[in-house]
Amino acid sequence: LQLNISKPLQKRLWSQLVNRKILNQAVCLELCGYLSDSEYIKQLATKIRSGDPDNIESRAAAYYFKKLFNDDFSRNNDDMINGCLNYGYSILRGEIARRLVAHGLDSHFGLFHKNQTNAFNLADDLIEPYRAVVDLFTKQYIESNYDEKLPKSMLIELLYNEVETPKGNMSVSQSIEILVESFIRVLDGRSEHLDLPVIKALSKHLYEDNLLP
Repeated sequence: LQLNISKPLQKRLWSQLVNRKILNQAVCLELCGYLSDSEYIKQLATKIRSGDPDNIESRAAAYYFKKLFNDDFSRNNDDMINGCLNYGYSILRGEIARRLVAHGLDSHFGLFHKNQTNAFNLADDLIEPYRAVVDLFTKQYIESNYDEKLPKSMLIELLYNEVETPKGNMSVSQSIEILVESFIRVLDGRSEHLDLPVIKALSKHLYEDNLLP
């Protein structure tokens, strides 16, 4: 199913992922009090076309990070902000890769990411809507009285924070399972849409509905 996915479908799915990524960035800005900037990001999301040929994702990211952190911010710097972002993203990436393998999918075969030396191309596609969870934590962490030590355990615990999904509120970790399952349904023609997360204010999800008796 992965090998037979058509180019148009790849482009449509990538557009869905990018659209939700940008909308979650808008939610992050809104939760941090940047209301006008949030509205601007939302407007950018409306301009995404199939496959994002206009590279709206990159334009949104450039605007978003400078508004969220500061005008001098760069993803190439070796500072606490990037340390938190990089570690947090790696946690999400690993969780997504684990879920993909559990469902018999091969993470080498991505939708947008195609690097032949990257074993996690598909995970790097599916991570996009989740990045804002790490961004929001990082923003709040650097504005607290932190001690210059990378908060690794706190970043790991972001997997248990609550997000909204088409199937209800659940943890980031469980929502990844839902997303991967929806990806499989798209591959075999049972659906046209991915079940993507909407980020919320940072709080732990107390239980998973599907684990109840």
